[in-house]
Amino acid sequence: DVQSGFDWQINIDDELRIYADKEKLSSVFQNLIENAIKYSAKNTLMYFSAEEDGEWLKMNIRDNGPGVDNAYLPSIFNKFYRVPGAGDVKGFGLGLYRVAGIVKAHGGTVTAENKEGLSFMISLPLL
Repeated sequence: DVQSGFDWQINIDDELRIYADKEKLSSVFQNLIENAIKYSAKNTLMYFSAEEDGEWLKMNIRDNGPGVDNAYLPSIFNKFYRVPGAGDVKGFGLGLYRVAGIVKAHGGTVTAENKEGLSFMISLPLL
């Protein structure tokens, strides 16, 4: 169960509309949420927000995990890239690569930064 042992703080503006492939966009959120859970301790607070910013929908998914060394952040969306020292966390380095491709195909951007854990910011054009 992906949600087990985690609390969420959610803040979503009303009436946000985008044109998107819902299955592909769902896989973006599933991947980012699963990553946050994989790299965070149990009983961690997770954050999700979605708000209008001009002609853009700005979304943020953030955990309270250890984050990623700033030296590795520019590479995390590269195909097959795994952060050194990820230890026993399983993966092939494809999830964030797929996230970036799907978001780009929808005319948007995705970035990551360390901010009380790792924070992923997604921008998609509003209708």
